[in-house]
Amino acid sequence: MQMDDAMRRRLADELLISLDRRRITTRPTSLGAFDLEDAYDVLGRLTTLRRQRGERPIGWKIGFTNAALWPAYGVDRPLWAPVYNTTVTQSLFGTAELATSELVAPRLEPEIVFGLGASIRAARPDPADEEAVLAEIIWMALGFEIVDCHYPNWQFTSAECAADFGLHARLIVGPKHYLQHGRRSRMTQMLRECSLELTRDGSVVDRGVGANVLGSPLRALGFLIDALARQGGEGLREGDVVTTGTLTAAYPIAAGQIWRSSVEQLPLASLRLTTT
Repeated sequence: MQMDDAMRRRLADELLISLDRRRITTRPTSLGAFDLEDAYDVLGRLTTLRRQRGERPIGWKIGFTNAALWPAYGVDRPLWAPVYNTTVTQSLFGTAELATSELVAPRLEPEIVFGLGASIRAARPDPADEEAVLAEIIWMALGFEIVDCHYPNWQFTSAECAADFGLHARLIVGPKHYLQHGRRSRMTQMLRECSLELTRDGSVVDRGVGANVLGSPLRALGFLIDALARQGGEGLREGDVVTTGTLTAAYPIAAGQIWRSSVEQLPLASLRLTTT
């Protein structure tokens, strides 16, 4: 049975309740056919509901830009979802804390985060032109996206993942590095080739490179520019924060841990997260 408007509305209500009450909910595919068109309709309803209660979208997350993770999660494409003033934290000095009790089954992803300097909707660049995409960015930083799943056992389809807030729960943004116009010449290459190290309690957990993210974090941003333009709506705006996807696998987190990410080939400060 195809999901109708009333079912999508009820699903959005149930997902928001699951977010607020930190609980598992029923997978949409158990209720009937559920595709990406349904998913982004539900996500749009959730954005409206969150706006109505005072939350403000301040940017976007791009998920599953690391295609190496697709088989493990049963997805087959990148996804996107808004991030909010209530979910994004700026760490001025490269340290932050996270209360895991506020989430259901959180996992951590080390990412490259961009800050946009101009609205892209009016004159968007070619998404494959890394230099043109780079021109829209005024700062970059290391970030930890904390993803969470409101379905049992972290099982979902691509559409279910998109509807569940794109799995976005929190985003911790490290110290910002502002880009100077005269010092951008090698940045496209540096973003492709940068090497990130992720540690937990002082031991290396994983390493990743910028090319893991659709070939480059700039390619991931280009993908989002194109995807939002095709979808219609507000598009990207001046001041938006965009986190471009994990350079490593996503790792379950628990209270009492210290996570740290650092990167070579980019002038970005390391980021440390203590879980409580």
